[in-house]
Amino acid sequence: MFPAGHILGAAGVVLRAGDRRVVVTGDISGFRQESVDGYALPESARDADLLVMETTCCGVERDDRDLRVGDFVREVREIHQGGGRVLVPAFALGRAQEIALLMRRHLPEVPVRIDGMAVDLSTAFETATAGSARPLTIFGGAVAIADRPADFDTFRNGVVITTSGMLTAGPAVQWAARILPEPGSALFISGYQDEESPGSRLRKLSEQGGGFTLPAHGREVTVPVRARVATMGLSAHADRSGLLNIADEVAAHQIMLVHGLQRRQRMFREVLRVRHHTPTETTRWRPL
Repeated sequence: MFPAGHILGAAGVVLRAGDRRVVVTGDISGFRQESVDGYALPESARDADLLVMETTCCGVERDDRDLRVGDFVREVREIHQGGGRVLVPAFALGRAQEIALLMRRHLPEVPVRIDGMAVDLSTAFETATAGSARPLTIFGGAVAIADRPADFDTFRNGVVITTSGMLTAGPAVQWAARILPEPGSALFISGYQDEESPGSRLRKLSEQGGGFTLPAHGREVTVPVRARVATMGLSAHADRSGLLNIADEVAAHQIMLVHGLQRRQRMFREVLRVRHHTPTETTRWRPL
């Protein structure tokens, strides 16, 4: 196993069977984050027979991560100084902790509330890294656990980080129903959105205006969208360039693509061929 970046504990695997070697990336990224460093390939991964590589963001080419973090910090500061509140729907494992740590580093004066499953996992992150070379302190200072339901109305100026990241359920839906109608507030989408998810629909709707329908305890509620809605692009997956770097580093005899949209994978296979790699179909593997 080797560190895969992405989130705390993410690992890739080098498998051996006789004289064959297969490298499985799992979710992977090469850039340093607040909560985890990038991947670290072992020598045993190089020149493998097969690389099984995730392709979540194989169709995306991002700016430098520091620029994207700077954009996020600037937007949050502007909303806070204007007296509004910011909702960040986030995946409970990894993204929520990363956002909280970014707030602690760059905007320590801004109040932050963590809600939903992200609370338990943030505590687990602190416990898992206590005494390590890189301990993670998430709670403390301006960062605290949300007091729900009281904070729905009393927490008027700051940042709320809560699940679910795609607005499919959980406290994020309840917060969104209250924050989306507020002209001086904002909802920042921080990561991948399934094309059928409410988060994806909200992103499209924000460009057109109108009401937004949210799931609410077995029924639906529609609210006006007056808050600013934007995508902050803080995904923890390697983008197209990052994945190509991994392919070049491993230099496997064949590459199998998994965990991504098929139409994007088809285009990415062609890019791999141009770079003199050999993609193989995502099916039972037949070694060269």
